[in-house]
Amino acid sequence: ITDCALFELNERDELNCLTPTVHWVTDLVKVNELSLDIESVRSLFLEDFLIDAGDCWATSLPANLTSGFWTETTEHESLRLEAIAINDGKGGRFLAIKNVNKEFAYRQQSLQSARELLLTHHAVISQQDYLTEKLQKALKEARECKGQQQAIRQTIHHLSTGVVILDANKQLFLDNGVARQFFRAQNADVCVHRLLQLIKDVQLDEMFLSTLEERQTAWRGEVFWMNSPDGGRWLQLTIAPVMQHIHVSHWVFLLTDMSHIQHTSQYSPVQLDKDSLTQTL
Repeated sequence: ITDCALFELNERDELNCLTPTVHWVTDLVKVNELSLDIESVRSLFLEDFLIDAGDCWATSLPANLTSGFWTETTEHESLRLEAIAINDGKGGRFLAIKNVNKEFAYRQQSLQSARELLLTHHAVISQQDYLTEKLQKALKEARECKGQQQAIRQTIHHLSTGVVILDANKQLFLDNGVARQFFRAQNADVCVHRLLQLIKDVQLDEMFLSTLEERQTAWRGEVFWMNSPDGGRWLQLTIAPVMQHIHVSHWVFLLTDMSHIQHTSQYSPVQLDKDSLTQTL
């Protein structure tokens, strides 16, 4: 163990410093220069911990007690420390105090990365929910207004989310470049074929789609597509029926590749797209 102060509890129940050369020891305790016994404890946190450590050392059985991280501010520096009381059950009783600055910083970074990943994931979900609502509304109006259909085409063209819209017969109505790139599709037929293969591979069959149609509701979930053209990929997938009265007129499929979130904590935050239907986010 590096950067660790070690003490042994002797037969007089006094702590003896075994590592007097550790430079920050004297910030925590006063050590007798000759005997190396602890004469007093300068850290209030450590003083409290030693009370509980006494119970650990008093037992005849092997036992450990950990303080958890704490911060000790001294005249020279701010230390992140962790104390461990050790009873080996054979008469050996020790106190180890570790400088955990690096470990603490790593944990802090991990927590920050986890929080950022959570926010990114939430942003993707919120974006797909928003697009689903907007596209459903626009597609209902598109049958009567070709200008609206052109607006839909322009909107999905500029999105960072993959969009495939099928008609009631599962034929391509509109798609965008992100979807074709994800499916490695050179034309509409390949795009539709691979989309339907994805739905089949993740076990969202015709019965599942019929249930969405019957309930007139969208579905959103995270799926793993093993047979992706680029190998296994994690996807945030939304499937939404567009209803004209009681019948489906279109199916909207939204796809966002989430593999970077699943596999690494280093990522670029997802940016919401501007909606050309309303010119708002």
